[in-house]
Amino acid sequence: MPHSTVYLHYVWSTKYRNPILLPSVKEVLVKHIKSNAFKHKIHIVSINGHLDHLHCLVRLKAGQTIDGVIKLIKGESARWFNEYYKNLQLVWQADYFVASVNRSGLERVTRYIEQQEKHHARVSFEEEYQAIIKHHKDFEERVED
Repeated sequence: MPHSTVYLHYVWSTKYRNPILLPSVKEVLVKHIKSNAFKHKIHIVSINGHLDHLHCLVRLKAGQTIDGVIKLIKGESARWFNEYYKNLQLVWQADYFVASVNRSGLERVTRYIEQQEKHHARVSFEEEYQAIIKHHKDFEERVED
């Protein structure tokens, strides 16, 4: 029986960075995403976000793909949200960011995800996203050297 210990940190935003994920709305959406992920055997370690984006730490199981997991989460959550909240519309941006997380980084990434409200009181999503991209590009360049 295959066993997987691959952890992935996904980040995705609402289309046009629409700030629709107010705390009460985000809480209901996150609860639904967790429930639906469980039904599809997607192991979510942590999920949280701020007004216009979500972070999700997932343990990828054998047979699951990076793209398949996020497509299921984003697609189903938008459909559900738009049926549940008749007066709001959620559209996710097509793109997303994903990076692997090693076991030694799990606690740090989990804490970071759980503290999104506090974090974004100091740093905008755009600043955060650019820093994440730069960090990973710098890492890839060091590995290639």
